[in-house]
Amino acid sequence: MEPQASASRGGVALISFAAVDVQTQPLRLSVLDQSPVAQGSTGAQALRNTIDLARLADAAGYHRYWVAEHHGGPMLAEAFEL
Repeated sequence: MEPQASASRGGVALISFAAVDVQTQPLRLSVLDQSPVAQGSTGAQALRNTIDLARLADAAGYHRYWVAEHHGGPMLAEAFEL
């Protein structure tokens, strides 16, 4: 399934995807994790939770595991390398 830019509105590209026949091509799902720090928790615990979630997603057969890049937010854990 290849994305195709279909138009631009207000400087934002609108992307459309060709239809996928799920009978012949399974839908591939991915996970996007922001490593949130729960109230009363620490950044270290948030990163341990990220590792646990990555392992669970892998075992469940998810196609890809994404970790969002962010800087300096108090509610999101930071790590230079995961």
